[in-house]
This record gives sequence, structure tokens and C-alpha cells, in this order.
Amino acid sequence: MTATTPRASLLSPILAVLAADWPLVLLLIFGGCCSNVFTLEVLISDQPKSGDLITFAQFLLVAVEGAFSMIERAPSGSLLPLAIKQSKIPLSRYAVMVTIFFLVSVLNNQALSYDIPVPLHIIFRSASLLASMLVGWLFFSKRFTFQQILGTSLITAGIVTATFASSKSQSHQSVSAEGIWSSKFLMGIAIMTIGVILACVLGQVQQSTYSKYGSAWRESLFFTHALSLPGFLFVAPSILQSVEIFNRSPMMSLAQYFNLGPSTDSLLAPFVGFNLDFKLPKLWIFLILNSVTQYVCISGVHKLASMTSPVTVNLVLSVRKLVSLCLSIYIFKNPFTSYHWLGVFAVAVGTALYMTASQSASHQPVRPLKPKATKED
Repeated sequence: MTATTPRASLLSPILAVLAADWPLVLLLIFGGCCSNVFTLEVLISDQPKSGDLITFAQFLLVAVEGAFSMIERAPSGSLLPLAIKQSKIPLSRYAVMVTIFFLVSVLNNQALSYDIPVPLHIIFRSASLLASMLVGWLFFSKRFTFQQILGTSLITAGIVTATFASSKSQSHQSVSAEGIWSSKFLMGIAIMTIGVILACVLGQVQQSTYSKYGSAWRESLFFTHALSLPGFLFVAPSILQSVEIFNRSPMMSLAQYFNLGPSTDSLLAPFVGFNLDFKLPKLWIFLILNSVTQYVCISGVHKLASMTSPVTVNLVLSVRKLVSLCLSIYIFKNPFTSYHWLGVFAVAVGTALYMTASQSASHQPVRPLKPKATKED
């Protein structure tokens, strides 16, 4: 057996990222999710109670796109001309994943309509990394090394530090002292808590499903969104109300919003597929962009979930949140303080620790959860 040098052990996580489908997955997640956050902020800042319409539009787009790969011509003699392909994963498994996934998506968007400051919303959801590790330990018999726990804690602390630093200049937007214990604020906290826990449970269910039936992330992406569509009947009044508000938003184009000149518009048109001076109601433009970027983002997340553990998925998503925060600071010309550098450093060190520990653990023999009892016991 050849000994592994320290340099090789440090390079192995980097080589693992560059192997297989990792570059594409990371591009989908960081590109799609970061741009999705920007479009979501535009929509929520204008219409905070449009979460149900936003979620429905995202689910509808993913379901329609997935139908092209999951629907085929029905066999001769069938009553319908088209049929859904035989799923690799049993529908009973999808029923569980669909229920949890639908609840998580609705809860996350519903929380935005309560008296929850945006920095607190980001911090709270950043706890999903530690929560995923805790759920896996408590309910799914997962075990983690001290180095993995330390890396996870550093990542969470880094995101919290950077977010708090960004929220200092926006303190006037925070909840007042009198409103911290209001019933509306506490309801928002409860909604986010349930959403974080359910998201962690969903990650564990997805991993166990892929481990048993094999990777089927595109199939899973279609069924989890398509089978969730009937659930939106329960929030139909809210969706219709948002549709009316979106229709009344001012007419504009992306070129107008970003102050792009005719030359820039002509240059970008071949890449986006349409002229950026095409006008629609402002909120509908950003809803379309939000749905498209969400599709790109969720495709990367589902693919990643089929490749690795739920904790690693949450680790990647946590680093993505920090990248989104830094991009927001750069785009809106906000100050980048020493606290931001401290947060970035903590996330970088935590990520390196976790990846190195996970790579080392993958080469170690699996130990039983508890030692077998002996006569001396």
C-alpha cells in the first residue's frame, strides 16, 4: 500500500471537484442561484406578498421543461396518445419527496411576507448546514469527524459574520424592538424553522433514494415539481391577486432597467434570444427571469444531491450564499469591511477543512455505529 503524502491529501479534494460533472454542477448552482437571488429581491421589494405566484411560476416552468424528456408516445391501443415514461424510482418515494419539497418551497417564500429582516432571513437559512448535520446524526445514524464539524461551524460563523456586517448600514430596515416579539414576527421565525428542518429531512430522503435506486436527478426534478402543481389550488386566491398586481406594474424593458444602450442591446440579443428593449410589465419580466434562473439553480442542486451527501450539498449552497452576498455588495457599491474579510476567510478555511476531512473519511473503512457488546460489558 502506497503512503499518501500531505500534499496529495490536500490536492485530492480539488481534483475531485474538477472531475466528472462537478464543474457543470457548480456553474449551474453558482450562476443560476446567485442571479436568482437578484431577481427575487427585485420582486419581493416591490411586492412582498407575491411568494405564492413566484413559487408556482418556478414549479410550472420546471414541470413543462421536464415533460419534454419524460413524456413519450403511448403504445398502440392506449386511450391517450402520450404517456409518461416508466419511472426509475417508485412513485411512493416521490410522494414523500413531493410533499416535503412542496412544503419547504412554500414555507420559504411565505416567510418573506412576515416582519423578518432580510439579513436575519439569510442568517437563519444559513443554519441549514449545521441543521443538516444534526438531522443526519439524530435520525439517520450518520457520524461526522471533529474536523467536519469544525469546518461546518466555521462556514456558518463566516456567513453570519458577513451578513451582520452588511446589515449594519441597513439597521433602519430591521424590526423595531417593539415588534421583535410580535405574533407576526414570531410566526415568521416558526415558518423558517420548520422550513429548515424539512429541507434537511428532504436531503436525507433524497440521498437514501438515490443510494437504493440509482441516480435519476432529471426524473426526480420533473416529478417533484409536476406532482406538486395541484397543491397550488390551496393558494389560488393569493396567486390570482398577485397576477392582478403584476399586470398593473409599469411597462419597461431590461435595456431600460439596466440603462443599456442600443449597441449593448444588439450585442447581447443573440445570447439571450430576444431584444432587451422588448417591453412587458416590470414584475412579469423579473418573474420570468426568476423562474428561468431558478430552473438552472435547482437543476444543479438536484444533480449535486445525486452525487454526494446532504451535508456536502448544504456546504456548497452555504458557500454560494456568501458569494451572493459579496456580489450584492459589489453590484450595489456597499462597503466591504474587515468583518466581510473575516467571514470570507472563515468560509474558505471551513470549506477546506470539511472537504479534506470528507476525502480522508472516504478512504477509511466504515466502522459500526456502536461496538458490539462483550461479556465484560
